[in-house]
Amino acid sequence: MKNLNLKRNQFAVSKAEFTTGIVLKNDGLYFKSGDNQNDIYTIFETFDLAKDFAIKEVQQNPEIECWIKNTRSETVFFIDKNGERKFEKIKHKYFLNIPKNLTLFYISGILSIIAGIIYAIILINGNSAEDGLMGIYILFCLIPVLLVILIDRLLVRKFGNQKVNKVQFSFVGFIMLLWIIRAIANL
Repeated sequence: MKNLNLKRNQFAVSKAEFTTGIVLKNDGLYFKSGDNQNDIYTIFETFDLAKDFAIKEVQQNPEIECWIKNTRSETVFFIDKNGERKFEKIKHKYFLNIPKNLTLFYISGILSIIAGIIYAIILINGNSAEDGLMGIYILFCLIPVLLVILIDRLLVRKFGNQKVNKVQFSFVGFIMLLWIIRAIANL
């Protein structure tokens, strides 16, 4: 939709073959790379007009599917022969299955807990008492990591993942800066 100049409240309807997902041009032929991108969109002034058009297209030809995009290139409606699909707004097709509230501390905390539990199990099942105690110590050290993850989830719920990530990356950047200053000072 980069080549489209949609006005604020305009919507673009596109269609594709239901069984293969191949995008179709307005005349019903397959869209091929190098074709004019504007040939796959039908533009409407209101969402209702676009929705009525998409429904009629699918009713006339059940072997196609139609979707409607807004000016921000978000899919706001999708219909095929099975009916309307319910979904959250799609930002990008490659990120559909990735949770939207991931943060730096959440990912690193989960990875730390997994690695810590595995290493602790290996140590506890070891031959010496020192290894067993070290494994238990590692398990106790995972409690603060779990608390950080819980606090992270509460902050994400309250402020959103973008703001929380910004603060977390700033914190990590500050710690790295301190390490660099210490390394320079120790030279």
